[in-house]
Amino acid sequence: EDCAQAFAGLGYVGHAGSDVTMFSFGPIKTATALGGALLCVRNEELGRRMRERQSRYPVQSTAAYAARLLKYAVLQALSRRLVYGGIWRLLRALGVDHDPLVHGLTRSFSGGGFFRRIRRQPCAALMRLLTRRLQGDHKQLEQRAAHGAELRRYLDPEIVCPGSELIPHYYWVFPIIADDPASVIHALRDAGFDATEGRSLEVVEQPSPGTGANVNARALRAHTVFLPFYPEMTANARARMAAVVNRSLKARGLAPAG
Repeated sequence: EDCAQAFAGLGYVGHAGSDVTMFSFGPIKTATALGGALLCVRNEELGRRMRERQSRYPVQSTAAYAARLLKYAVLQALSRRLVYGGIWRLLRALGVDHDPLVHGLTRSFSGGGFFRRIRRQPCAALMRLLTRRLQGDHKQLEQRAAHGAELRRYLDPEIVCPGSELIPHYYWVFPIIADDPASVIHALRDAGFDATEGRSLEVVEQPSPGTGANVNARALRAHTVFLPFYPEMTANARARMAAVVNRSLKARGLAPAG
């Protein structure tokens, strides 16, 4: 069971029918330790074999983890509204596509040698941070859910927000639907908000011929805009971002896609 983005405290550790449930704590996850993962294994023998295999992997160096912390600290500093807006305008003037650049910088394992790089035991510093994430009171997650619901109320009621009615909902991402995603993203980036089309998402092909062409999934993917949404965003910033979205849709005569 892939719960990579869905850790919300120890109240849910996987569906009763799952052999293995996987939670990720990577850089862009709801509860991040900037790396690491947790696997809940129901079969004791399988768990023993997995631990035995992992014990043969090299241990991640503390220096490598420290470098990762520094990298994301810098990226967070650059994401401040005025700084980010200036960087985006510079990239646009140079003809550099912003989305692939950001996607590459925020990926946990970019470049080659994926399996060699992922087969590592976590260093002590990462283990300590993972422990804190597991044992924390998770008030930040509850706050995130409240802020997500608030942002939804700021948006025009006619704007479609896929998944917004889910319960519980911790808003790992905040998607909206627009007839012309590029124009909405352009307006948001001009205002200093890092919206994206989410190019890392792909439509999964049907397992066998004749079962459909994924028409709805492709249409949803083509019209989705992901709004930036993270705990540090202030209530004022959320309100301003919603205002930009509402104005962008109305100014261009774009009826939200249904």
